[in-house]
Amino acid sequence: MKDPTNTLLINSGIKIKYHFEFLAESSNDFIEFYNTILKHSAPPIFIWKFAFFRNCFFPEVECELTVSLSFEQVINIMKKQEDSHLMIRTLKLINQERLTEDSKVKFTTQNLIDRGDDLGN
Repeated sequence: MKDPTNTLLINSGIKIKYHFEFLAESSNDFIEFYNTILKHSAPPIFIWKFAFFRNCFFPEVECELTVSLSFEQVINIMKKQEDSHLMIRTLKLINQERLTEDSKVKFTTQNLIDRGDDLGN
């Protein structure tokens, strides 16, 4: 069965979904990062998830980002934001998924490694 959202994204040039986790010093820094992404990203860009979680005892927030931007693109955008050193230092690529028009097929980092495929192509 065709996935109409993925078909639209693939046709616009978005082929891979990247999932990141990182820390930010505060929720304000994370929200500012959202604005920085919008200001400094060349279209097309797609954001699937932009979320943070905070322990009430600490000011730092745990952040999740699922976006069409690569690790290098996210780092470069973070560098444009003042006081982003914690985000840059803790940024981790958790998973990447190649988009497919078939909604039943999921190409993730692990199953492509298992197949010996190159996700970057």
